[in-house]
Amino acid sequence: MFESRSIESMSASSGAAKAARGKFLGRFIVSPVFLQRAVIIALLSFFFLLAMITAFSFRGHFGYLILAAAFLVINLFTLTGIRLRRSEAVQIFEGGIEFKGRFIQWHDIVKIDFSQPGSPVLALRSGEKILLPESIDRREELAGYLKSRIRQ
Repeated sequence: MFESRSIESMSASSGAAKAARGKFLGRFIVSPVFLQRAVIIALLSFFFLLAMITAFSFRGHFGYLILAAAFLVINLFTLTGIRLRRSEAVQIFEGGIEFKGRFIQWHDIVKIDFSQPGSPVLALRSGEKILLPESIDRREELAGYLKSRIRQ
């Protein structure tokens, strides 16, 4: 069922994977504009959550408690979204790119499709397509670099 591997073999295999990536060249992170909007929504929902709890404690109407629960849900979804968005950074290596924890070598990328405005789509040899989100900072620069590395 499960393959038992020693710590030495696990570190050796991860070292081989890092060597295949090559030298780290750069990173394209999530745009600060998208993060700033999400943080503002999280702060406002937390403020309204506290206001509804305070109103419930003074007035005793259950409508305030329901609103407080709704603002709590909004706050939790927003904070989860921020955490998930931060993992959408694109890292550039000599051997390829890493996106969402997946390493893609340069020779595996067949084509880059720019038909969707602002969001390039990578077509892989396996037939899979990977959409780079609009939330990536400097995506025009990233698209230009990817286009220069891929022979179409």
